[in-house]
Amino acid sequence: MSIQHDKFGELLTAKETCEITGFTMNQLRNWRVPARRSLAPIGYVAIGATPYYRKVVVQAWLDENGQQQGVYFPSELDKRFPVAIGEALSVEQNLNNAILSKISTETVNDWLNQLVDVRGIGINKEWKETYTEVQNALGLPNVAVSSMLKHTNPHFWDVAVHSARLFTVRDKGMDVSLDDLLAMSVGDTPPAREVKFK
Repeated sequence: MSIQHDKFGELLTAKETCEITGFTMNQLRNWRVPARRSLAPIGYVAIGATPYYRKVVVQAWLDENGQQQGVYFPSELDKRFPVAIGEALSVEQNLNNAILSKISTETVNDWLNQLVDVRGIGINKEWKETYTEVQNALGLPNVAVSSMLKHTNPHFWDVAVHSARLFTVRDKGMDVSLDDLLAMSVGDTPPAREVKFK
Protein backbone atom coordinates (compact mmCIF):
# COMPACT_ATOMS: atom_id res chain seq x y z
CA MET A 1 0.00 0.00 0.00
CA SER A 2 1.33 3.44 -0.88
CA ILE A 3 2.43 5.69 1.98
CA GLN A 4 2.73 9.43 2.49
CA HIS A 5 6.24 10.65 3.41
CA ASP A 6 6.96 14.14 4.79
CA LYS A 7 9.99 14.66 2.55
CA PHE A 8 9.38 12.48 -0.53
CA GLY A 9 5.61 12.81 -0.91
CA GLU A 10 3.45 9.83 -1.86
CA LEU A 11 5.48 6.63 -2.18
CA LEU A 12 4.47 3.45 -4.00
CA THR A 13 5.57 -0.03 -3.03
CA ALA A 14 7.63 -2.08 -5.49
CA LYS A 15 4.58 -4.25 -6.18
CA GLU A 16 2.39 -1.24 -6.98
CA THR A 17 5.13 0.18 -9.19
CA CYS A 18 5.30 -3.10 -11.12
CA GLU A 19 1.52 -3.23 -11.56
CA ILE A 20 1.50 0.33 -12.86
CA THR A 21 4.56 0.34 -15.12
CA GLY A 22 4.70 -3.24 -16.37
CA PHE A 23 8.18 -3.70 -14.90
CA THR A 24 8.86 -6.97 -13.08
CA MET A 25 10.02 -7.26 -9.49
CA ASN A 26 13.31 -8.69 -10.81
CA GLN A 27 13.87 -5.62 -12.99
CA LEU A 28 13.35 -3.28 -10.04
CA ARG A 29 15.57 -5.43 -7.84
CA ASN A 30 18.36 -5.45 -10.45
CA TRP A 31 18.17 -1.67 -10.83
CA ARG A 32 18.67 -1.26 -7.09
CA VAL A 33 22.06 -3.04 -7.23
CA PRO A 34 24.73 -0.29 -6.91
CA ALA A 35 26.49 -1.28 -10.16
CA ARG A 36 23.21 -1.02 -12.13
CA ARG A 37 21.58 2.05 -10.56
CA SER A 38 22.65 4.22 -13.50
CA LEU A 39 20.54 2.00 -15.79
CA ALA A 40 17.35 2.45 -13.79
CA PRO A 41 14.64 4.56 -15.43
CA ILE A 42 13.35 5.65 -12.00
CA GLY A 43 15.05 6.04 -8.64
CA TYR A 44 13.88 4.64 -5.33
CA VAL A 45 13.69 5.59 -1.66
CA ALA A 46 14.96 3.06 0.89
CA ILE A 47 13.12 3.13 4.20
CA GLY A 48 14.85 0.53 6.28
CA ALA A 49 15.24 -2.44 3.96
CA THR A 50 12.08 -1.64 2.01
CA PRO A 51 12.27 0.16 -1.36
CA TYR A 52 9.62 2.68 -2.35
CA TYR A 53 9.14 4.69 -5.53
CA ARG A 54 8.00 8.30 -5.71
CA LYS A 55 4.55 8.43 -7.28
CA VAL A 56 5.26 11.73 -9.06
CA VAL A 57 8.33 10.22 -10.76
CA VAL A 58 6.47 7.04 -11.75
CA GLN A 59 3.70 9.18 -13.27
CA ALA A 60 6.25 11.27 -15.18
CA TRP A 61 7.87 8.09 -16.54
CA LEU A 62 4.43 6.79 -17.62
CA ASP A 63 3.59 10.10 -19.29
CA GLU A 64 6.81 9.94 -21.33
CA ASN A 65 6.95 6.21 -22.07
CA GLY A 66 3.58 4.60 -21.42
CA GLN A 67 3.28 1.27 -19.67
CA GLN A 68 6.05 -1.17 -20.56
CA GLN A 69 4.81 -3.64 -23.14
CA GLY A 70 6.12 -7.04 -24.07
CA VAL A 71 7.73 -7.57 -27.46
CA TYR A 72 5.32 -9.42 -29.72
CA PHE A 73 6.63 -11.72 -32.46
CA PRO A 74 3.48 -12.61 -34.43
CA SER A 75 3.09 -15.70 -36.60
CA GLU A 76 0.91 -15.73 -39.74
CA LEU A 77 -2.01 -16.90 -37.59
CA ASP A 78 -1.45 -14.07 -35.07
CA LYS A 79 -1.70 -11.51 -37.88
CA ARG A 80 -5.36 -12.44 -38.37
CA PHE A 81 -6.07 -11.12 -34.86
CA PRO A 82 -4.77 -7.53 -34.63
CA VAL A 83 -3.94 -6.14 -31.21
CA ALA A 84 -5.90 -3.08 -30.10
CA ILE A 85 -3.76 -0.20 -28.89
CA GLY A 86 -5.03 1.09 -25.56
CA GLU A 87 -4.79 4.63 -24.29
CA ALA A 88 -2.15 5.54 -21.73
CA LEU A 89 -3.42 5.29 -18.17
CA SER A 90 -2.46 7.39 -15.19
CA VAL A 91 -0.94 5.98 -12.00
CA GLU A 92 -4.35 6.28 -10.32
CA GLN A 93 -6.11 4.43 -13.14
CA ASN A 94 -3.51 1.66 -13.10
CA LEU A 95 -3.75 1.32 -9.32
CA ASN A 96 -7.55 1.21 -9.49
CA ASN A 97 -7.44 -1.42 -12.24
CA ALA A 98 -4.99 -3.53 -10.22
CA ILE A 99 -7.27 -3.43 -7.17
CA LEU A 100 -10.49 -4.08 -9.07
CA SER A 101 -9.11 -6.88 -11.25
CA LYS A 102 -8.43 -8.90 -8.10
CA ILE A 103 -12.20 -9.22 -7.74
CA SER A 104 -13.26 -11.83 -10.29
CA THR A 105 -15.70 -14.71 -10.61
CA GLU A 106 -13.10 -16.86 -8.85
CA THR A 107 -12.69 -14.55 -5.86
CA VAL A 108 -15.98 -12.66 -5.41
CA ASN A 109 -17.55 -15.29 -3.13
CA ASP A 110 -14.61 -15.07 -0.71
CA TRP A 111 -14.66 -11.26 -1.04
CA LEU A 112 -18.33 -11.14 -0.02
CA ASN A 113 -17.87 -13.58 2.86
CA GLN A 114 -14.93 -11.55 4.18
CA LEU A 115 -16.94 -8.33 3.94
CA VAL A 116 -19.77 -9.85 5.97
CA ASP A 117 -17.27 -11.17 8.54
CA VAL A 118 -15.59 -7.76 8.89
CA ARG A 119 -18.65 -5.50 8.79
CA GLY A 120 -21.33 -7.86 10.02
CA ILE A 121 -24.65 -8.78 8.53
CA GLY A 122 -25.65 -5.10 8.37
CA ILE A 123 -23.71 -4.81 5.12
CA ASN A 124 -26.41 -6.84 3.35
CA LYS A 125 -28.66 -3.82 2.70
CA GLU A 126 -25.89 -1.85 0.99
CA TRP A 127 -24.79 -4.96 -0.95
CA LYS A 128 -28.33 -5.68 -2.14
CA GLU A 129 -28.77 -2.08 -3.35
CA THR A 130 -25.49 -2.25 -5.28
CA TYR A 131 -26.42 -5.64 -6.76
CA THR A 132 -29.81 -4.32 -7.91
CA GLU A 133 -28.19 -1.21 -9.44
CA VAL A 134 -25.79 -3.39 -11.47
CA GLN A 135 -28.61 -5.74 -12.57
CA ASN A 136 -30.51 -2.72 -13.90
CA ALA A 137 -27.40 -1.26 -15.60
CA LEU A 138 -26.81 -4.59 -17.38
CA GLY A 139 -30.46 -4.74 -18.48
CA LEU A 140 -31.07 -8.00 -16.61
CA PRO A 141 -34.37 -8.94 -14.97
CA ASN A 142 -34.56 -7.53 -11.46
CA VAL A 143 -34.19 -10.67 -9.33
CA ALA A 144 -34.50 -10.35 -5.56
CA VAL A 145 -31.04 -10.80 -4.02
CA SER A 146 -30.66 -13.90 -1.88
CA SER A 147 -27.93 -16.34 -0.95
CA MET A 148 -29.53 -18.93 -3.25
CA LEU A 149 -28.89 -16.88 -6.41
CA LYS A 150 -25.39 -18.32 -6.76
CA HIS A 151 -26.98 -21.75 -7.19
CA THR A 152 -29.94 -20.82 -9.37
CA ASN A 153 -29.14 -17.74 -11.46
CA PRO A 154 -26.58 -18.05 -14.28
CA HIS A 155 -26.07 -14.25 -14.24
CA PHE A 156 -25.17 -14.18 -10.54
CA TRP A 157 -21.38 -14.32 -10.95
CA ASP A 158 -21.18 -11.53 -13.54
CA VAL A 159 -23.48 -9.27 -11.54
CA ALA A 160 -21.74 -10.16 -8.26
CA VAL A 161 -18.29 -9.24 -9.64
CA HIS A 162 -19.49 -5.91 -11.04
CA SER A 163 -21.35 -5.23 -7.77
CA ALA A 164 -18.29 -6.02 -5.65
CA ARG A 165 -16.18 -3.72 -7.81
CA LEU A 166 -18.77 -0.92 -7.63
CA PHE A 167 -18.96 -1.38 -3.86
CA THR A 168 -15.14 -1.17 -3.66
CA VAL A 169 -15.03 1.94 -5.88
CA ARG A 170 -17.48 3.74 -3.61
CA ASP A 171 -15.93 2.42 -0.41
CA LYS A 172 -12.42 3.57 -1.39
CA GLY A 173 -13.54 6.78 -3.14
CA MET A 174 -12.04 5.74 -6.50
CA ASP A 175 -12.70 7.81 -9.61
CA VAL A 176 -14.14 5.02 -11.79
CA SER A 177 -17.47 5.25 -13.61
CA LEU A 178 -20.06 2.48 -13.67
CA ASP A 179 -19.67 2.26 -17.47
CA ASP A 180 -15.91 1.68 -17.09
CA LEU A 181 -16.57 -0.98 -14.45
CA LEU A 182 -19.06 -2.81 -16.66
CA ALA A 183 -16.53 -2.81 -19.52
CA MET A 184 -13.97 -4.72 -17.43
CA SER A 185 -13.73 -8.50 -17.81
CA VAL A 186 -15.07 -10.46 -14.84
CA GLY A 187 -13.37 -13.79 -15.54
CA ASP A 188 -15.12 -17.00 -16.48
CA THR A 189 -14.30 -19.43 -13.70
CA PRO A 190 -16.73 -19.27 -10.78
CA PRO A 191 -15.83 -21.39 -7.73
CA ALA A 192 -16.72 -24.93 -8.80
CA ARG A 193 -18.25 -25.83 -5.43
CA GLU A 194 -20.75 -22.97 -5.80
CA VAL A 195 -22.00 -23.61 -9.35
CA LYS A 196 -24.98 -25.94 -9.32
CA PHE A 197 -27.13 -24.58 -12.14
CA LYS A 198 -24.98 -25.93 -15.00
